[in-house]
Amino acid sequence: MEIKHTNGIMKVTNDDTRDVAIRVVEYLIDNKYITEFEDENEWDFHIQDVIHEKINKLLNIDNTLVESVDVKCVTNGEL
Repeated sequence: MEIKHTNGIMKVTNDDTRDVAIRVVEYLIDNKYITEFEDENEWDFHIQDVIHEKINKLLNIDNTLVESVDVKCVTNGEL
């Protein structure tokens, strides 16, 4: 995933933060910090939703709206 940025500022949307939450859960599973349930990944979705909610709260993104926030870039924009 690459987030576009201009002059050190990038637009971050609810979809971007959801992608980050998915990647965090994948990392946790791959590194055996958590395990998958066989029941359609129910555990994974709950953890993903909590992570997504916390990121959105930190960035003040309303997940019920299609919106973006400007975030100062500290990397090259690649996640």
